[in-house]
Amino acid sequence: MTPRLTAVAAAIACVFAAGQAQANGTDPTVVAGQASFSALGRSLSISNSPGAIINWHGFSIGAGETTRFIQQSAASSVLNRVIGPDPSSILGTLTSNGRVFLINPGGILFGPDARIDVAGLVASTLNLSNQDFLAGRFNFTSNPLAGKVENQGSITTPSGGSVYLVGSSVTNSGVINSPQGDVILAAGQSVKIFDSSTPGVRVELTASDNAAVNLGEILAQSGQVGIYGAALRNAGIIDANQVVRDASGKIVLRAKKDLTLEAGSRLSANGEQAGEITVQSETGTTLGSGMIEAKGTGWMAGKGGTIKLLGNMQTGLVNVGGTLDASAPNGGDGGFIETSAAHVKVADNTIVTTQSAQGKSGAWLIDPSDFTIAAAGGNITGTTLGTNLAGGPITILSSAGNAGGNGDINVNAAVSWSANALTLTAARDININAVMTASGTSSLLMNTATANGSDGAVAGGAVKVGMNAGGFAGRVDFFQANGVTPRTGTGFLTINGLGYTVIDTLGASTTTTVTDLQGMKSGLASNYALGANIDATLTSGWNAGAGFVPIGTPGTPFMGRFDGLGHTITALTIKPGSASTGLFGATGPNLTFQNIGLVGGSVIGAAGTGGLIGTNGTSSTVSNSYNTGNVSGASGTGGLVGTNTTGAISNSYATGIVAGSNAGTGGLVGSNTTGTVSKSYASGSVTGGGAATGGLLGSTQANTVSDSYAAGNVSGAGAGVGGLIGSSIGTVTTSYATGSVSGAGSQLGALVGGAAGTVTTSFWNSDTSLIATSVGGGRGMTTAEMKTQANFTSATTANGSVDPAWNSTNTWVMYNGLTYPLLRPFMTPLTVTANNDTKTYNGLAYSGGNGVTPAPSGNLLGTVSYSGTSQGAINANSYVITPGGLYSNQQGYIISYADGTLNITKKSVTIAGTVADTKVYNGDTLATLSNIGAVATGVGTETLVLTGPSAGNINFNTKDVATANLVTGAGYSIGDGTGTANNYALSSTSATAAAAITTKALTGSISAANKPYDTTTSATITGRTLAAGVLG
Repeated sequence: MTPRLTAVAAAIACVFAAGQAQANGTDPTVVAGQASFSALGRSLSISNSPGAIINWHGFSIGAGETTRFIQQSAASSVLNRVIGPDPSSILGTLTSNGRVFLINPGGILFGPDARIDVAGLVASTLNLSNQDFLAGRFNFTSNPLAGKVENQGSITTPSGGSVYLVGSSVTNSGVINSPQGDVILAAGQSVKIFDSSTPGVRVELTASDNAAVNLGEILAQSGQVGIYGAALRNAGIIDANQVVRDASGKIVLRAKKDLTLEAGSRLSANGEQAGEITVQSETGTTLGSGMIEAKGTGWMAGKGGTIKLLGNMQTGLVNVGGTLDASAPNGGDGGFIETSAAHVKVADNTIVTTQSAQGKSGAWLIDPSDFTIAAAGGNITGTTLGTNLAGGPITILSSAGNAGGNGDINVNAAVSWSANALTLTAARDININAVMTASGTSSLLMNTATANGSDGAVAGGAVKVGMNAGGFAGRVDFFQANGVTPRTGTGFLTINGLGYTVIDTLGASTTTTVTDLQGMKSGLASNYALGANIDATLTSGWNAGAGFVPIGTPGTPFMGRFDGLGHTITALTIKPGSASTGLFGATGPNLTFQNIGLVGGSVIGAAGTGGLIGTNGTSSTVSNSYNTGNVSGASGTGGLVGTNTTGAISNSYATGIVAGSNAGTGGLVGSNTTGTVSKSYASGSVTGGGAATGGLLGSTQANTVSDSYAAGNVSGAGAGVGGLIGSSIGTVTTSYATGSVSGAGSQLGALVGGAAGTVTTSFWNSDTSLIATSVGGGRGMTTAEMKTQANFTSATTANGSVDPAWNSTNTWVMYNGLTYPLLRPFMTPLTVTANNDTKTYNGLAYSGGNGVTPAPSGNLLGTVSYSGTSQGAINANSYVITPGGLYSNQQGYIISYADGTLNITKKSVTIAGTVADTKVYNGDTLATLSNIGAVATGVGTETLVLTGPSAGNINFNTKDVATANLVTGAGYSIGDGTGTANNYALSSTSATAAAAITTKALTGSISAANKPYDTTTSATITGRTLAAGVLG
């Protein structure tokens, strides 16, 4: 048998496990229409009427055989149903000018040499009723015994034809060619093809292993290809490229569960007007690799096509890899690429392009739930994202639907790009915790709290630049094409649908250029963002010492929005000595100020003075912002905001010294009416010359202060002095104060000085406050109690036996016994890993460790402590080293720990003192030991028991006397003595000793013949005997 026939036979046996290749079909019976049969040699011709139905006992075509159906036209059809038990093995040629249906539940194989040339082919192991066939319905019904359909050969139709392979499992490793036609591979227990022009198909699965596999080539140029199954794998070529004008190709691959495009696979629907490719897993994983192309190859009229890799939006996973190309390389516009599922992961080798050489670039949409850009462990690396932005605009669209996510987009790794738009649209927040660099012609669009289809927006979503010990953990930089020169202006930054002017220079004291920081005063209605850090040291000499001119006045307030994008303004001097003083003097309503840090500098004004904003307009919010400089003014003076009406202030802090000469002085906000304050703190000392002086807020009315604290000392000259709030008629919850409180007036409170607000689950340090009471509620605790985590998370005697239920997961972090509660938003996650250590057993207990490694590196406080099974470990084994004992203050680190490993290795011991016996030569190498030797542990008084080798394992180095001088005993072992054997290891399980083999004494005899006396001594020996010799 030739190798090729062997392969065919093996395929038949493997795929169908029954039946032999037969001659042309046997025992036909016409059950509908007319048909006549003519056999000539190895050819069988059937002439049939349209819609004829033939039952066959068996239908196979052997190698070298031909079966031909002669029909009226290409629109005619004939149904061939196999009612016998054998599968159909098509190894020869099948031709027809019409459409041929073959139904055989036993299985259908088109072998490697099969040649199918028909107007249309339907091959199925599922059932198709006569009624559905005659009515033109493709309704394939369940058959629990349905076999497989496999094509290894060549199936060809003329233009506009169709090929449907339907079964419980379908595999193509051959070639299917149906230009402008329709090719469908569908694996299931029931299949309905509703509309072959889409090609829309519904596969109803009653089993979990219905697999559709393409390993070969499917060619349907300007046509459409559909492959469906419970599981789907493509490692071959599917070609639906356009060859006829205005006839773009379509490819649909849809799996109920997992769908895999292997590295060598290729899907293409290229053309002047490129086609559509959809790859979708309904409930499992979509693994895209290889090459997927829908390129627009036309010139100015060309257009890139559509590529979609889709998964279930509740639990599905799309793994993107390989190349996805919907470009228009010759002209026209680029196409559209979508990768959507509950979870989308992009491999590092992914290349995606929707570029156009002369037209408009297309877009790549990434549509998951949460999405994280990270160097490792995220959904895409920053490098991969930056690389693919060169291939066209990219939109990342997060959802907060049923996938268990929050709808956030997290930028945790650096991203750099120089062309095209990156659009980040989040259902909730965009969290920037790394540096984003947009240079050249690139642009950035960010949208938060945005609904995605049926998934709603999450209220309160915002662009949040993470904070850390150095200020901000991330930022967004804008540079020109050279990557060095800052880029200013408009047209390349949009936030929540609003265009922003990017600023990265201070400007001059008299500038009116709106791309300078000082120049904002000339464009009070515009939105601004910082594209770089700004050094404002020169402002100390501006305007005769008055410094920087605040942006906006009460008469003409600033009416735009401001986003620092994680940048800082250093050494800003603002000293006009007038009302409404700050970086922004007075602001209008419903504005946002966020992600800006003021470092150092000094602000001096009158009424309404704050580091960032002097007088804040109605419902204007401040978030993710801070000021470390000193602030002084009159009434309404605060470290960050002077006077605030109804705007919310969150995730913000001030650390400078604050002094106000009149009513309303606070470390963060001087005078606050109904605006909420949350997750914020102030740590500088506060001095007030009038009423209402507080460590965080001077005065507040019907508002809520939550998850906030003040750490500075507070002193006031008027009524209402409090460690947290001077005067409050609002609500205070989950907040605390630790500074001292003093004053010359009435209403002094350790937490709240005056008024009649409500205070719950809030505390003050009774050791440091100098005041024993506070109005509205709250409770004093000692320093030790304030540093005990349980007092904030459970009911204890110290907190009044009421569980405060402080959120230690998302809001607060404490180092028990070492720190007060610290706000998480201003701290950087850091992992301290114990270094591994190794020691050799020495009988002594292990203690301590081998140091730790923090990642990222940081300045940590405390002394490292160690615990775990390693502590006190003596015996040889592996043990856990658990680090601890470190802590950090605010603006520091959220410390987690990772264990290290201690390996105590066995101590090596050596056998000594072995004595071997000399022996007399006996023809073998076997030896004996008079002393097997001993081992010394070298560890205290510990001893071991040495077990010597068995007799057969003690040997001389040779059996010969002349060269024998060494005996080796093999197979020694040690056992417990006063020491434990498991702590030791023999350096060698063999021992040697000097010894010799002595010669063996021999005895012999001779016999001689008698002779007559002849006066001589000569004799004749007649025999010789040797005794006690060694044979061999």
